[in-house]
Amino acid sequence: MVVLICSLLTCMTISAEAQDVILQLPADDKQTITAQLGPGVVGKALPSKAIEDVSIYFPLHDAASIYQVIAGPNAGRVQTLGLAKVMRPNGGIAWRFQLSPTLASFISIRRRMAT
Repeated sequence: MVVLICSLLTCMTISAEAQDVILQLPADDKQTITAQLGPGVVGKALPSKAIEDVSIYFPLHDAASIYQVIAGPNAGRVQTLGLAKVMRPNGGIAWRFQLSPTLASFISIRRRMAT
């Protein structure tokens, strides 16, 4: 679910350049969400403004969160997943976001150029 939310925020930031844009959820995504969470969860698309400061929704700072797994082969276990600032091989900075104990994604910060 966290990955879905982060992906949606990224898509909205990239594609919603104009003000009051209506971003439609693809039909197959709506169908998947409805199948997983039940009817009535996904509503009508509403006008929205571009996200100017993503740090409001996803602040980047070193942190660890503890989760209790409730399903699957690790049910009942506790996992600690974190977000950490790391150095890339080229010397740049990225953020490592753990999705599971064995899977991580990397976030690079790119500043938008003024137009």
